[in-house]
Amino acid sequence: MSSETTPNSQANHVAVPSTVNEFGRNDSSEIHSVDLDQVSHEVDLKQLSSSIQAATRRRLALGSNDVYEQVLQLVEAAMIEAVMQDSNQNLTRAAQRLGLSRPTLRSKIRARMSFE
Repeated sequence: MSSETTPNSQANHVAVPSTVNEFGRNDSSEIHSVDLDQVSHEVDLKQLSSSIQAATRRRLALGSNDVYEQVLQLVEAAMIEAVMQDSNQNLTRAAQRLGLSRPTLRSKIRARMSFE
């Protein structure tokens, strides 16, 4: 990782005290940089995890016997839809971003469309 900072790289960082006592005062003069993009990413992953757990619990409450497949299909469909939109419906670009081959992505989309 480069020690150089650019104006853009600093835009997503904030300086925070290393420790704060119960009165809100710094216990140290040391300041750390926090990457807001990383914090946002961690929050997104926690929200995703919570949503998946909630969907799983709903299906269990309904007595589903194939909860794994149902939830996996929901997550896969949402991910494919988001990447396709972000890739302007370009199948080749979307497949690359998902780490799939183009034919695999095409078959997943076709399979999903047959269930809708």
